[in-house]
Amino acid sequence: MPKPPVWPLYVLIASAAFCRPAFAIFSDDQARQGVAELRQQVQTLGERVDNLARAQVTQSNDLERLREEMRRLTGRIEELQYKLEQIEKRQRDFYLDLDARLTALGAGATGSAAPAATSPAQPTTQGAPASSGNAKADFDAALGKLQSRDAKGALAAFQDFLRQHPNDAQIPQAHFWAGTAALQLKEYETARRHFARVVFDHPKHELAPDAMLGLANALQGMGDEVGSIDMLKRLVERHPNTPAGQVARQRLGR
Repeated sequence: MPKPPVWPLYVLIASAAFCRPAFAIFSDDQARQGVAELRQQVQTLGERVDNLARAQVTQSNDLERLREEMRRLTGRIEELQYKLEQIEKRQRDFYLDLDARLTALGAGATGSAAPAATSPAQPTTQGAPASSGNAKADFDAALGKLQSRDAKGALAAFQDFLRQHPNDAQIPQAHFWAGTAALQLKEYETARRHFARVVFDHPKHELAPDAMLGLANALQGMGDEVGSIDMLKRLVERHPNTPAGQVARQRLGR
């Protein structure tokens, strides 16, 4: 019986060789390196995913903090707006009262037979030296500027009066009206100084209660809430039955 030809066996072996998997053509080192590189890429991608997740959490926390800060600032703005409205209301009330005083003073100066000392703005100063002619003219001129709503000119005129006539009988009035003009100009520190001269240098003067109220307004305008409240309390204690004392009591909620 004849032997089968050998060439088909060679064909099968060659075919098997060419049909090996693709990775079989690489060496073991190359395969390991490829796997390591793939693992490194996977790890890098994993780290990026983790970083992105952490960044999102951080951004979410930052956003919440910003929202909380905005809520806090909004509340603070509303609080300050309320305080500003209260300050403006109190100043309007104060100015309305002063307008009434100035109107009464002007009427008394032009046609009333009553002495000027009976006017709220012209208190009696028993025992004080009388004003000289020049001092009276300077005081009236300064007061006229305030009556015509020239607060800036009135403040300058009253301060000139105080420098030129330091011993005049109307020094307390000059300080009071200078403080009033400064308050209208929102020059709170200047207003504080002038009202304080009446409050502390002339505590028994009939303008002292109004000066205390003006001082409380000036302190509040300066942002000294504690000092303003303290002055209102002193006003209620010392002059409870005066119009200024009643205003102070209302502001303190008593």
